Amino acid sequence: MNEIILMSAVDREVAGQMGIYVKSPVWSHVEDRLRRAFTFGGGVQLEIGYPETDSRIRLGLSMTMNAHPGNCRIVYSPVEELGEKSRIHEWWQSNDLPFSGTMVFNDHPFDNRTVCYSFDTVRTIFEDFFDKHDLSEPSMVQFRSVWDKKPRS
Repeated sequence: MNEIILMSAVDREVAGQMGIYVKSPVWSHVEDRLRRAFTFGGGVQLEIGYPETDSRIRLGLSMTMNAHPGNCRIVYSPVEELGEKSRIHEWWQSNDLPFSGTMVFNDHPFDNRTVCYSFDTVRTIFEDFFDKHDLSEPSMVQFRSVWDKKPRS
């Protein structure tokens, strides 16, 4: 079955501006939208779609970035079937820093160690997902299941 990539993106550079939805974007457009969301705040989601008919696409794997200006959270969702929530993974800083508090994204507090401050990291992970329609092992080791968080002590 042929796969396609779908991108939805929004940034806060211009107040009240609507987001975009693109079928089969080119990488340079994805990278530009990632940079805008990371710089101004916003979000980008890439989803792998499987066309079933001319008007119907079944969605599969996804990679999502929710950003405040200069930082973001990255979530990888290999969920393809309902009830697979335990497979959702979030990006974690690679070092063994101790718990230092939380940051709020979309009205929910998240461990500071799941907040990324490097656009290069964002670009590398999303480019891997874009190229392979999934994550390679070097990217995947930066993620942990949402049910397997690092300890707070």
